[in-house]
Amino acid sequence: MDETAPLFSLLASKGPDTIEIRAAGSILQSIYNGMEAVLLRHAYGFMLDWALMRELFLGLPVLAAAFEKAIEGYVETI
Repeated sequence: MDETAPLFSLLASKGPDTIEIRAAGSILQSIYNGMEAVLLRHAYGFMLDWALMRELFLGLPVLAAAFEKAIEGYVETI
């Protein structure tokens, strides 16, 4: 929660932009999934490492376009 404190402070005083909405959604999902996992007694923590994530994140537009094209191709066959 310490790492997300700036976003909480920011959004308490103004409406979010698109990026802030996505960040808030990601935080909600992470927190709720973490709480559920604790209740199931098999939670595994993790720390996000930008050095490991960078290439994957920057490649998302190409991956998403390829995925969309593949799905559209599949839909045309059914």
